[in-house]
Amino acid sequence: MKHILIATDFSPASEQAVDYGIHMAAALGAAVTIFSAYQEIPVPVADTMSMTFIDTAAARDSVEQGLRRLHRQFRTSDVAIGTLAVKGAIVPSILHAADRLKADLIVTGMKGKGRPIRRLLGSTATTLARKTPVTSSGGARIGRFSAAGKHPLCQRYQRGYGYPHP
Repeated sequence: MKHILIATDFSPASEQAVDYGIHMAAALGAAVTIFSAYQEIPVPVADTMSMTFIDTAAARDSVEQGLRRLHRQFRTSDVAIGTLAVKGAIVPSILHAADRLKADLIVTGMKGKGRPIRRLLGSTATTLARKTPVTSSGGARIGRFSAAGKHPLCQRYQRGYGYPHP
């Protein structure tokens, strides 16, 4: 295993996934890319049927600031860590980044909250699990992870599966 892609939305669960993925990378001698996607958010304009969008430059800046913070927080001499912010839909962007970076593994946090809405719509982690072949769910206990409920979803990523490239 040479490269691990860690997708984050900066939630506590995804920060645990960053910690987990970096410990795994250290054990396997792999490089890591911490990844986050951002999207335009439509906002209705009062008293009209039109929409406007929140400035994507502000969203990009916020995501890049979060990635820099995680890079500083989890920096280690044992693992080469890069960051990547991409504008686009979350799951397709993760899969495209995994292809582009030739990632062998995608690590993402799973919050475990809001189960009724996830049953209806699905979460990023469960959508990724549906779009890629899963060879490991939960993974080995590495680093500070000891409680089963704290493990992020880990899966080996096989290029060519999932969404087409944008």
